[in-house]
Amino acid sequence: MKKNIYYVYVYLDVSKPGKFEYGEYTFDFEPFYVGKGSNGRDRFHLKGSNHNKEFSKRIKDIKESVGIKPMIVRIWEDLFEDDAYSIEWKMIKTIGTIYSKNYKGPLMNKAFTNVLDVTVFGNPSIKTYIMEHPYVPVQEICIGKYRFISFCENLKLDSKKLIKGISDCGWSLTIV
Repeated sequence: MKKNIYYVYVYLDVSKPGKFEYGEYTFDFEPFYVGKGSNGRDRFHLKGSNHNKEFSKRIKDIKESVGIKPMIVRIWEDLFEDDAYSIEWKMIKTIGTIYSKNYKGPLMNKAFTNVLDVTVFGNPSIKTYIMEHPYVPVQEICIGKYRFISFCENLKLDSKKLIKGISDCGWSLTIV
């Protein structure tokens, strides 16, 4: 049974106050990370996570410059995991990352550097998936590497062949 124990959170840089507007999202401090989690996941990064060294350094720099930790705000709560993923993805795309060519912004999420940008050409199973997941643009699916592998497994596609450019399902794959 699925549980609605997930939330979407954002890290704000308290050393950079102001009015930061990104589509429907407005912050009093510069956002620099968006995540999805349950339990205490939002506080996990304060311990010095190894998954993104630049992000960990930013947290340390903020603590040293203003003497306090970054602000962590839970934007959405009581979510099912799929909903939390879709909201997280939408926020990252709307706000943008420092790593992305296509979605420039202040976030340090590496979601759009490890992204597999998949353009769909006439695959009915993909169209069905997209219709069931309206937060994904119809001509483009941008998901992280591990979610992409899971996505392929769910659709019974060979992710290894797709990554190598071998496709019998009508996909054109570009790693950005």
